[in-house]
Amino acid sequence: MGIDFQEVQNKRQGLITSILDLEEFSREPLVLADIGASQLIHEKWSQDLLSHSILILCDADERDFDYEIPGAIRTIKLRDIIAPKDGTIDFYLTKSPYCSSVLEPYQEELENWSFSGLFAVEKKTTLRGRSLRQVLSENGITYIDWYKSDIQGLDVSVFASLSEELQARVLYTEFEPGLLKAYKGEDFADTAIRYMREHGFWLENMIVNGPERVNLNTLQRYQIDIKNYEYNRSPLKHSPGWLNLSFLREVHSGISEREAAALFLFAILEDQYGFCFEILEKTRGEISLTLHGFLENRFLDFFRSFDTYHREQRELQRIREAKKPGMKERVKSLVRKVIRLLWR
Repeated sequence: MGIDFQEVQNKRQGLITSILDLEEFSREPLVLADIGASQLIHEKWSQDLLSHSILILCDADERDFDYEIPGAIRTIKLRDIIAPKDGTIDFYLTKSPYCSSVLEPYQEELENWSFSGLFAVEKKTTLRGRSLRQVLSENGITYIDWYKSDIQGLDVSVFASLSEELQARVLYTEFEPGLLKAYKGEDFADTAIRYMREHGFWLENMIVNGPERVNLNTLQRYQIDIKNYEYNRSPLKHSPGWLNLSFLREVHSGISEREAAALFLFAILEDQYGFCFEILEKTRGEISLTLHGFLENRFLDFFRSFDTYHREQRELQRIREAKKPGMKERVKSLVRKVIRLLWR
């Protein structure tokens, strides 16, 4: 048994670093956009990735938007209300800054769910809504590589408001659409999946999240302490409420060298190694032999270690299983114990 997990991880990190150091990204840095960026820098964006990227962060609710920005090539931090189009717009500031939205919360639909209190509107204000297309243009941004959006019901509408040219440059997207009626007029998960498939993406990952189905006011009437049943503190079962959806762009004819390298990088970051092989096959003849050979050789060096490690782990598991007593041996052992007890 010759390869350990750390060796595989070191090869993976070396592969990532070598791609980030390509000349393609020196001339045209990666652009990472987080629309609705309350709380923290996206956990998937490592310092290595950020140091090779232009970072766009946008959130209108400033209560949890004052975190430290790591060392990106350039950081654009915007406190605009992003909407499908420019114009005056209502903005609902809720108890939780992560639930504030240009859409009104659906209180009568939410009251039967444990997280309903987070959507309580503390203030309604009228502000100027900005289209993302206009905001990007004002900051000299003509493309986005990784687009993450969590803007409470408008993920698809805002993405769709971008020009066809700009949408076509996006290689990886993350949305957080709902399954419940949380906002009036929101984009639901099925709309997001259908739209992205129709625009050249495939769904690479889906995580189901949700609250507990319980009306806290009803519990109070039964004199039950609701503190033990608030969202994420309750022993009750969670139900599907929203999805974290991730999409990678399909490989298309005419793909540029930079686009191929970035798509390959994102596939590695998301552990989609099977898709890496697909990219290599479909870009053969589309990109230069030099870049294709570089990606292929560096990736195969990593993947062979990855493959060897997992084959060795399966063999170790097989050996451990073989050493365990089988059903026949366990029955014999049990019979011997029973006989000894009877002869006492």
